[in-house]
Amino acid sequence: LATHPNQALFVTGGDDRTVRVFKVSSRKPVMVRELEDAVRCVAYNHDGTQVAAGLTNGKMMILEPKKLEEVCSRHTREQPLTDIKFSPDGRYVATTCLDGALDVYDSL
Repeated sequence: LATHPNQALFVTGGDDRTVRVFKVSSRKPVMVRELEDAVRCVAYNHDGTQVAAGLTNGKMMILEPKKLEEVCSRHTREQPLTDIKFSPDGRYVATTCLDGALDVYDSL
């Protein structure tokens, strides 16, 4: 679960392999995207122009938030990713994994 930095939206990821964007006021999804595996963690970048998702297959995906289309992805680990965060300036994205690894990547 992550909240949008500037709008009344939040994003979730789940075992049903979806990323969902919800309006806070209605608590209803306004967008849904099914991915290839269960989603363990999600994050917005500092200005809300990117959404990161960490999957149980060890893959990290960056999505654009308007249509949840893939911007880029990396299969970073074999174990599930457990957390994902953007740096304060949005330039980097960090992931942690069930195997204890911490990885940092350019978000572009």
